Amino acid sequence: GPEEAKRKIVGNLIVDRLDIQLFLETIEMNIKHRTKATEKVFGVVSRGQLLKVERLLFHLKNRLSLSLSDSAYIALVVHLTYAIERIQIGETIRMEEEELLELKRTKEFESSLRIARALERMFNVEIPEAEVGYMTIHLRSANRSFTAEYRIDEIELDIALRTKKLIDFISHKTGYHLNENDSLYEGLVSHLEPAMNRLKEKMRIYNPLTQQIKKDYFLLFMAIEEGVERFFPEIEFPEDEIAFIVLHFGSVLEIKKEETKIHALVVCSSGIGSSKMLASRLKKELPEIAKFDLSSLMELKEIDAASYDMIVSTVPIPYEHIDYIMVSPLLNEDDAVRVKSHIKRKIPYLIEKKRAQESAKESVEETVDMIGMAEQITNYMSVIRSILSHFTIEKKKTTEQHESTMRELMRQVESQGYLERADEVTAGLLEREQQGGLGIPGTEFALFHLKHDFIKKPVFHIYDLDEAYEIKSMDGGQQLMSRMLLMLAPLELGKEGSEMFSLISSSIIESEESMALYGQGTKEEIEQKLHQLFYQFVKEAKW
Repeated sequence: GPEEAKRKIVGNLIVDRLDIQLFLETIEMNIKHRTKATEKVFGVVSRGQLLKVERLLFHLKNRLSLSLSDSAYIALVVHLTYAIERIQIGETIRMEEEELLELKRTKEFESSLRIARALERMFNVEIPEAEVGYMTIHLRSANRSFTAEYRIDEIELDIALRTKKLIDFISHKTGYHLNENDSLYEGLVSHLEPAMNRLKEKMRIYNPLTQQIKKDYFLLFMAIEEGVERFFPEIEFPEDEIAFIVLHFGSVLEIKKEETKIHALVVCSSGIGSSKMLASRLKKELPEIAKFDLSSLMELKEIDAASYDMIVSTVPIPYEHIDYIMVSPLLNEDDAVRVKSHIKRKIPYLIEKKRAQESAKESVEETVDMIGMAEQITNYMSVIRSILSHFTIEKKKTTEQHESTMRELMRQVESQGYLERADEVTAGLLEREQQGGLGIPGTEFALFHLKHDFIKKPVFHIYDLDEAYEIKSMDGGQQLMSRMLLMLAPLELGKEGSEMFSLISSSIIESEESMALYGQGTKEEIEQKLHQLFYQFVKEAKW
């Protein structure tokens, strides 16, 4: 068969039966010098090659801002190792030029290119562009880690809008108000964007819990199946994907039912959905547990395990110093009994620990980093002040070409002192538009947004066009644009600034009323909305 088919079948077999425990043991055993580099992992790739690729990707991951779930990270390591071994024996992949050009426009292509160059240096091979294209497909299809931060230039408003509608639909079906749950919304967006890329590329994901989830949450499963058919009609979601979405909703619905008292760490390998579901099941079964933190196996080595009252895991933990109890992700009756026994065994230790914490409380309060906190508050306030003081709605005369309209507009913004090199900023905005439409479906406005080196101050402006014209919509179609929302941010804006812009972006699509306000509201009305938005954020912030 062709090279592409060979890689696909091996890749699918690995992803379907991915053994995260074996992977971690490989890394740990190598550290202790107990393994042979020539041994095969998963019966496919050499252990020595795998370890080299894993070390390389581990160092590149933060530098490239890659945020991957455990399974996606390991699948990428195995994919890269297998690709290197095939390239070394002269087997390379071909890709249609049109498909490769399309991939080059995505933000993941640049990351793939940098990984490829690092692999070339490490293994002394030449990696053709087609291989980089397939690496890009892999990155676009990978599940994100739940620790991912949302940046202004990465927000996919089309998916965000449809996710909001899906949450509204399930809220109506179940009778629970889920619309204001930020954790549910963020978890779904971080799952659905790569899931859609994965399904478009005909890549399947294996979910070993599908049948149990379908059995235990039959009505919720059916409701979500109906919801994705309604709001994502161009994508066929298989049952395994729907089951993962059920975990996100199921966890929130479970959390609403009980309140509890102990601080626990929940460890899972299959992502945020199962971690949340297990945490909420534990809350339901064990009222003693008040607070849960979630971790993946990969992140566990960076966490202070001793700071938790108990650790519950769905997979074996390969670290001898950690005391934990292993259960199934959906916590059956036997699991619940064993967790209760585990808590009883630890009661004397927990009481002593709580006393020690109380006695140390005053000294802890004295060591609070007020300087750091003050700097953080100052950063938030600086961005809020800049956005509010420079917010404006202006009339804009259009030209015959969209590109020239954008160029004239950026030159105007440059003359106002917000940016420099207007033509390069214009090119950045048009390139961002090419990656996916910026028109908000069902409205006559679009959100043009960009982070760039040549933007000097954070800007949120609105422009009413004297003549509406057609642009590409986020759903892939065409729509009229009579109003343009413009969000510009310096490349080094910082976490606080990105968070404020994300707050505005989310508020644009939070409801039909909100979209109508941003699409047709006056300067005073939208200013009032922004003031309320920032006031609520400051009021609820935990500095």
